[in-house]
Amino acid sequence: MPIKRAEKKEIVHVHHHYHHEHGILSGVWGTVVWIAGVLVSLAVGFAMVDGKLRIPLLSNFIGGVIIKAAGLVVVILTILGLILKMVDKATWRNHGKME
Repeated sequence: MPIKRAEKKEIVHVHHHYHHEHGILSGVWGTVVWIAGVLVSLAVGFAMVDGKLRIPLLSNFIGGVIIKAAGLVVVILTILGLILKMVDKATWRNHGKME
């Protein structure tokens, strides 16, 4: 019996350009809300690290270490999200230039 060769399957990448589907006001509003969220996240995270924001049951547990650690996680993830968003925007704008 002859061995059948596997057919080559073409992989098609579909990239949705969702940025073009919305109006300019929608994009501006989304950016303003996103920036507000980043600022609130940083304010809450730094307040937790400084001990200015307390959670009644957890703040006194192990000297507030849990609250400070949670605050550090919030700050680090917020900054990471900010960096990833900027990289995503840069690669999206340069998408046509890279090919």
